[in-house]
Amino acid sequence: MSNYDLHKLNDKEFEALATDVIGTNLGKRVERFKSGRDLGVDGRFFMTGSGEGIVQAKHWVRSGFPALLTYLTDVEKPKIDRLKPKRYFLVTSVPLSRVNKQAIASTLAPHVTSEADIWGEADIQDFLTQHAELVKRHYKLWLASAEVLRLMLNAPIVGRSQFKTQEIADFLPKYVVTARHSVAMARLDKLGTIIITGDPGIGKTTLAEHVALDHVLRGFEICVVENSLNEAEGVWVNGTKQLFYFDDFLGRNYLAALDRHEDSHVLAFMRRIEADRSKRFVLTSRATILQQGRNLSDLFRAQNIDRAQYEIRVEDLSGIERAHILYNHIWFGNLSPEHIDQLYVDKRYQQIIAHRNFNPRLIAFITDPHKIAGVPAPGYWTYITEMLNNPVEIWRGVFDQQLDLIGRTMVTLTVFNGGKLAEAEVRRGCEQLTRTTAGAPNEAEWNLAFERSYRTCVGTMLNKEVDGNKPPTVSLFNPSVGDFLLRRHSGNSRTMAEALGALKSPSALHHLRAMHRNHLISDANFDSVWMDLGPRYLRDEQASPDFIICLTSEIIDRDLPRESLAVELQSLARRWLPFAENSTQHEEAAHVTCHFLENAWIHPADPGLLTWIRAVIQDTALDEYLVPVSGVISLIDGDLAETAAIEISNAVVANWKENIDDYVREDSVVSEYDNPDFELDQARRAVEDYVENRLSDYNVEFGGKEIAEIVDTCSLSRILRENQDRSEDYSTHSGGGRVSSLGDAGAIDDLFDRTP
Repeated sequence: MSNYDLHKLNDKEFEALATDVIGTNLGKRVERFKSGRDLGVDGRFFMTGSGEGIVQAKHWVRSGFPALLTYLTDVEKPKIDRLKPKRYFLVTSVPLSRVNKQAIASTLAPHVTSEADIWGEADIQDFLTQHAELVKRHYKLWLASAEVLRLMLNAPIVGRSQFKTQEIADFLPKYVVTARHSVAMARLDKLGTIIITGDPGIGKTTLAEHVALDHVLRGFEICVVENSLNEAEGVWVNGTKQLFYFDDFLGRNYLAALDRHEDSHVLAFMRRIEADRSKRFVLTSRATILQQGRNLSDLFRAQNIDRAQYEIRVEDLSGIERAHILYNHIWFGNLSPEHIDQLYVDKRYQQIIAHRNFNPRLIAFITDPHKIAGVPAPGYWTYITEMLNNPVEIWRGVFDQQLDLIGRTMVTLTVFNGGKLAEAEVRRGCEQLTRTTAGAPNEAEWNLAFERSYRTCVGTMLNKEVDGNKPPTVSLFNPSVGDFLLRRHSGNSRTMAEALGALKSPSALHHLRAMHRNHLISDANFDSVWMDLGPRYLRDEQASPDFIICLTSEIIDRDLPRESLAVELQSLARRWLPFAENSTQHEEAAHVTCHFLENAWIHPADPGLLTWIRAVIQDTALDEYLVPVSGVISLIDGDLAETAAIEISNAVVANWKENIDDYVREDSVVSEYDNPDFELDQARRAVEDYVENRLSDYNVEFGGKEIAEIVDTCSLSRILRENQDRSEDYSTHSGGGRVSSLGDAGAIDDLFDRTP
């Protein structure tokens, strides 16, 4: 195996490498020339006296030796004859044998004075192996080296992170190292945490992934967080270099994230990272989502989350950086020569680079052969201009023209489940919605049709993810797929109800509620969905308890004509308590239980109430669940209520005694105190007030004895010392703020020059 993969370089990057190699070999400065100028000379150096030497680079690894020799004979030799260099170097990525070198030397005689001046792929590999400092100057070559790949493969990478690391490495050829990369690295080294924000498609995830990859090469274990920071807490190892990566940490919906108390959890984890220099934390979020979350979260504002934010914008990309992004996607994108030619007519690539809607995601889309399937070369430029002028619609052609009914259904189900769905659930939901309409008369034929559609969807609108031995899942190829379909279906309550009914998952119902809160669905359509789902699924014995409980809670919450659902609700109430006992949706279950008690559909002395409360306590002691459960106590009979109150109280006190330090840190209860010698009493009173205030949310009495027990377990001295040690650097950082000039037309033309 070669040490360095030259395939990862485009032709211009190979030219830079070739001149660097020859310059290092000679110990001389080699000037590089713009493409297409000076008769195609890539590099020039001066010899003793007045002699001039030239370097010519040929990245013909795809073409092979016969094509290279023909080109050298017909095109290169006449050029060299006119230049008459004192010394001539040819550097090519084509593997060359001894016979091949002899043939080249004969063809280019008398300008090649020694076969040693002809460098083939093996010569380059040998030289690079001996000059590690040269390799590191060429970022992509270094990352693609065998040594680095071994480091990645041998790194202690956790679970799905192994797949993510390989995915990052696979994208490497198209990656452009911009100024933002070094800024992000420096920011992360300084603060320990960075939140990379920006508009959709700007390259937040790509930048974050390569920052993470850089840290893998520095000996860090990468841990990809997918749903909750509980995953990160579970793999935290003291003293081990770890980078935690949480992409799109607020999701597309800040309200749902705040419902999960993600703000306090994120801030607590950031403080933990800040106190441990062996750890790094990389997050991404859409700029608008983070801003909306900041507006609603007192914790985000109080803790000045801005200091970790690094916003990237299209305006921060220089014209030549944009050009490199487009050029790499063309070079490594497998477009047909005829399609590429369309970009060179009247230098159309300049229009793409300067377009107001330029962003890396859009460039990836319009240069992907799978996405433009069916677009003939003569119509390619029209297609590009339409996509640039109306980028929201980039998925319309793929969805409507490349996917059949089953494919469109599987993408729609994934979108309405929040962007991710188990592969088995995709199959089950598709079968329910399409089996009778997909033109497949029997199960075997439908299965074949599903597999064909699945293969088409994966890689175009969906990704397949495999995490160890867990069942495979699918996720959206890009968040903009969700944007496109939500806009399309948000006015069609029937379509939404059918998708949710096929999914039968609480996450799908939560996602619908989040869409309504974000004003993506009108009140009328939102209510219509619930009125459609209620009669069909409240009695569905195949639906999970969690789905039924979430559905019932929302129906009760909305001001709907419940008389039409009264029969279904009363029927559900008769079997409710055993049903709720098997649910994990404790907050919604408490809400529905209170409603049923208030309507006398559950008897207040039913012993099943205590059984249910005990099941919740056994599952969790978190306030967010036990506070609503405690609301049931005032609605049930005396002896039952007293027993329930005692058991909830005991569980709450035990939980608070175990976690008081974390709660105090998360809510910054004593952040203003940093002197354990003089401020301990004031800090204790602040904690006492905090605990008393938090416990007052319960429908249970907590006395001074219980509060004192909890406060006594708080490590106040240690927390105050942490405050004392923590850096006072809370200055807000911005993302550069410069508006880059796109006036790099000459350099851009040189990059795109195709002169041999």
